[in-house]
Amino acid sequence: MTSKGIYVVTLGCGMLSASALAGTQGQAQSARVADAGPVAVSQTGPQATAERIDIDAALAAARFVGMGDQRELIVPLPMNDEARAVGAIGRQISYKGVCGPDGAVATPEQLLEHARRDLERMNNPSRGTATQVIGESPRFVVSYNPTDPVLVGLFLPSFINAAEYVDSQLDDRVEIQIDLSTADLDGNTIGSAGSTQFIFDYNIYRLGLQAADDRIPEESNFADALPPSTLPVRYDGSSTTTNETRVVANMTQVRAIFGETVLDQSIAITITLDNTADWDYFVYLDDQVNSGDLSLVDVAVH
Repeated sequence: MTSKGIYVVTLGCGMLSASALAGTQGQAQSARVADAGPVAVSQTGPQATAERIDIDAALAAARFVGMGDQRELIVPLPMNDEARAVGAIGRQISYKGVCGPDGAVATPEQLLEHARRDLERMNNPSRGTATQVIGESPRFVVSYNPTDPVLVGLFLPSFINAAEYVDSQLDDRVEIQIDLSTADLDGNTIGSAGSTQFIFDYNIYRLGLQAADDRIPEESNFADALPPSTLPVRYDGSSTTTNETRVVANMTQVRAIFGETVLDQSIAITITLDNTADWDYFVYLDDQVNSGDLSLVDVAVH
């Protein structure tokens, strides 16, 4: 199965589905794209070999989209050479609540805190982490804090089981790197997730889809039928179309369209789950959910 995105793919109630992880199945949601604001970049000193993100500047340039208690946070990232090499014109991380009984609920403060943790990790990528590799096609690489006993003993086994299930259902030769953590989240929020995304001019993305179709004989060549210059999109069930000139794609979709080696392997999805929620951690053992509890393995698959 080849994973492809068509226009703007962001995190919605299906944010942990195969669509969000691998661009293959599940729910995807369109959203308007605004220009990513400037993000200051600093270096650690004369001997620095990698750019460091100015976290305060990045969060100051962030914006919220959507309404109510299910808003989405967009944090612009500085452009880098690999993003420019594939024709991207912007880079960002999108954050939203994990879908639970009350929907994808998360407060602005919770999303901003999640974003801050991610940016700190990006500046210190190997600090205090362990990895677990699950599956082959897709291949999941889960990073986590090995000193968190609740995460290691209760959350991680369900995620391993979920990844093994997805691997058994799909044949999609991609590697998906996930950063998994837990936190004490207030209110009805059961978690939040962030997805690294790239912004493309629609025409560049369309040409990439067409080239991908040409490389894969079994595909339907649907990309040849796409409009030549803009993409008509209907938002929120509206009968009015908006002609979009830009497209947002996650890391796996970019690799599926432009080639598996066009981006370095790095964290594509970050997930933070509430460690005080009423989880049933062991559904994968007996296939029964305790009354009133949330099935952790189902949330992980979703």
